[in-house]
Amino acid sequence: MIEARQATVIVPIYNAFEQALRCADSLIKYLPKNTPVLFIDDASTEGTFENSFKQRFGRKKRFSFHRNNDNLGFVASSNIGMKIASPNDVVLLNSDTIVTPRWLTKMKRAAYSSSKVGTVTPLSNNASICSFPNIGLNNKIPNGYSLNQFARLVEHVSESVYLKLPTCVGFCVFIKRELLDKIGLFDESLINRGYGEENDLSLRAQAAGFEDILDESTFIFHEGGASFGKESNILSAENTKILNARHPRYQENLIMFFAALPISKIHHNIFNELVYRWSKSKRANVLHVLHNGPFKEKFHSLGGTEFLLQKFIKATPEFAHWSLIPHHEGFQITAHMPGLDREFLRFFSNSSFDDVINKSFFDIVHLQHTQGFQRTELATAIINHGNYVLSVHDHHLACPRIFMLTPEFKFCNQMECVSSCGYSQEFISEFRSSAQSLIKNAKEVYHFSNLSKKLLLPVNEKNANWKLLPHGTGHISGARPFAISPTHWNKDEPLKILFLGSLLKHKGSDLAAEITETTVLENGTQLEWHILGNSDHELPVHVKQHGVYNRKTLAHKLEQVKPHLALFLSLAPESYNLAVDEAILFGIPVIVPVLGAAKERIEKNQCGWVLEDYSAQAIKNVLNKISSDASN
Repeated sequence: MIEARQATVIVPIYNAFEQALRCADSLIKYLPKNTPVLFIDDASTEGTFENSFKQRFGRKKRFSFHRNNDNLGFVASSNIGMKIASPNDVVLLNSDTIVTPRWLTKMKRAAYSSSKVGTVTPLSNNASICSFPNIGLNNKIPNGYSLNQFARLVEHVSESVYLKLPTCVGFCVFIKRELLDKIGLFDESLINRGYGEENDLSLRAQAAGFEDILDESTFIFHEGGASFGKESNILSAENTKILNARHPRYQENLIMFFAALPISKIHHNIFNELVYRWSKSKRANVLHVLHNGPFKEKFHSLGGTEFLLQKFIKATPEFAHWSLIPHHEGFQITAHMPGLDREFLRFFSNSSFDDVINKSFFDIVHLQHTQGFQRTELATAIINHGNYVLSVHDHHLACPRIFMLTPEFKFCNQMECVSSCGYSQEFISEFRSSAQSLIKNAKEVYHFSNLSKKLLLPVNEKNANWKLLPHGTGHISGARPFAISPTHWNKDEPLKILFLGSLLKHKGSDLAAEITETTVLENGTQLEWHILGNSDHELPVHVKQHGVYNRKTLAHKLEQVKPHLALFLSLAPESYNLAVDEAILFGIPVIVPVLGAAKERIEKNQCGWVLEDYSAQAIKNVLNKISSDASN
């Protein structure tokens, strides 16, 4: 057994005293007895750190201070500290870190686990390749955990494999004196003022036979960029160029590390423990079955189904919410912990729906969408589970094409599945039989408009427990109800009409292209057309296109456009249409087709107009009426 040296903790400081004092507080609490700490104050302009420390904590025997007369930079300050600390091992610790219980004991154990070890780096929220959960990002501590609680969890699941790293990471690195004696300190002529100096040291050490390892049992918080502020990005870019010039294989080694990603097993162990504890702490495990998202788009942009589920998950934190979505070789299950998703892939080759939709784990199943799934197998597994509810989105229970449209984009009367859509009678019979069974055995069937229940009559069951639930979009940042309306339109100005949302074939892009050719109404009103979204149809050049939007940018984009009306032309009888609600929330009166759920809300709330039929003339008739009434 190699005899371990004493270690000195060296904390270089330049301004940012509050962060440094937080770091010092954690060192006072969690350092082993008799461990010396040396603060190197690099001529801070905020004052003298030693004075700030003693004002906050008084005199501490183990803590010593050195102040540079001139600002020398992080590299030179670190070298001064390592010289003063000789012959001890050293731990270089950034001043914007917070250490956790047993941190140094565990890192020293890792350092002396092998004679080959030269440096040890712990896990952190913000430590480049040693970050959790996202490598290379500044992460937050998982929701519901204090720093120390999470550090204890990390230690609990650690297998102490001491993963070999391509480089140490300088936010917190244990460096053995043997390494420093053999290859020297940081190269002050190579690296300017910090960022990259530890990589150069590691690469020189590796050439001398040393290894850099990860202590997976230790987790330390790192704020990041406190000393250099905005200058940090510039320094990092400049010093990376220098580093790559001196060590040409460094980038190749990093690429190989990321390709193999050996740290992923460590991440998996932490994630699995987080999921286990989260699941056990909740009232029940709820599995939501849908076609996309719900927080990250997988197959297309997020829509009404996903936004509704987001709202429900946030409103019911007492449940452990999971989602099941299709994958090209199986399905993806995601645990939606607050602020942190954990994704699992299951493949058809070694798993089935019955394995996943298991009532011994999932207490409740919520079927929202079947698109992309092997429907019969999915339905059978859900029915076998027994404790489930349904939500009617896009009429997926009644129509294999989802939107109740034939291939010619005509509204389907549900008797054309064979003649128009080309499905076999056997397939349709099986399709509707599974839908009937799902509806019959569901604890509740949620529909968001009366139209949806009517359209599902061919697969309905007399004793089904239907629940009408007009959900809406909820709050959107920046929404100002009825701040914009035709009453604010000046007849001498163009009437601005907005298409809100992407215009695709089933959303009425053909009719949109036709009606936007009209720029002047019969009563002389000038029309100005806008679209906030994409279109699969070439629109006239005078249509002003403002790109896509999301819920964060919607308020800003609508403020730029200032539309007087929003026009919706969906061919499909939509089960809700959240974009209509988005317009209403911002006080924009709407025009909607006669076929679709939005008609019910418009008639009930008197916040728009319903087209008499689906034609350009019907749109002109409504616009003539609106503009004439507003002018009087």
